[in-house]
Amino acid sequence: MVDRAVFATFFKDDELQRRINDRPVGVARFHLQRFGVKQFCVELNSFIKIVNIVSKLLTPPYFVTLTNEMAYCHMTFLKSDDEVVQAYLEFRTRVVGLIREIPESQASLSVPLCPDWEVSSLISHIVGVPEDILAGRMEGVTTDAWTQAQVDRHEGESLSQLADALLATAVEFDVLLPHIPSPINSQMMMDAVTHEHDLRHAVGRAGAQDSLAVNVALGWLLDMVEGKAPGGAQELVNSGVPHYELMRSLTGRRSVEQMKQFGLDGEQIKLLLQGTPLRVPMTAIEF
Repeated sequence: MVDRAVFATFFKDDELQRRINDRPVGVARFHLQRFGVKQFCVELNSFIKIVNIVSKLLTPPYFVTLTNEMAYCHMTFLKSDDEVVQAYLEFRTRVVGLIREIPESQASLSVPLCPDWEVSSLISHIVGVPEDILAGRMEGVTTDAWTQAQVDRHEGESLSQLADALLATAVEFDVLLPHIPSPINSQMMMDAVTHEHDLRHAVGRAGAQDSLAVNVALGWLLDMVEGKAPGGAQELVNSGVPHYELMRSLTGRRSVEQMKQFGLDGEQIKLLLQGTPLRVPMTAIEF
């Protein structure tokens, strides 16, 4: 918990969206609307980062307001910015190593949890996210068109070349990474580690289920749940279900029946994910 909370409300404003679409705060606003969360809290340092960006683009009144009432802040599950940074650095090292272990013959394997993609396509997306952030290509972020452009950009590259491309982002991205405000940074980590395990499943190389990245992702997902169903996140925490299984359930990687086997309310989780890019599969895919 922090001494001072920030209560921020993002209003629908097409002109505002157009003006800040390529800035980190614009990404936060888009993501939160798409996931059905219209209010969120951040630590004071993250608030300062956001205001510094917004103040250069808008005249008062700003669209954020402060409150000292911790009771109004449901964002209590996020990991610290330092932990998010460390999680991504570990993730990149781990994934580069994983890619180098995958034989080229598996590059064209279908990814069961992302059926429209082959292994090389999924890796292209993992590479494309930091590339697009660095290049400011954030229009349509998280949409199919945005991710397809990443796949198209790396079409024909070998797995070795894709591993090199991910490493090549490190010099610039590692400078930017600590300045990506919360909760955007945690959501980015959620997407990344989700696809790490989609990739592991596709090539039969399970591992890293207790990574810091999994816990960072789960923190963001729990806050999403709390924003939609107050009290629901703590119930999930108290369920005793392993963090990895909670993360996979809340990212649409577990069927309702699989979730029920862990004692989770699969139907409720399915409802919570409605209106988001995350979809609960009809039948079990990953075991």
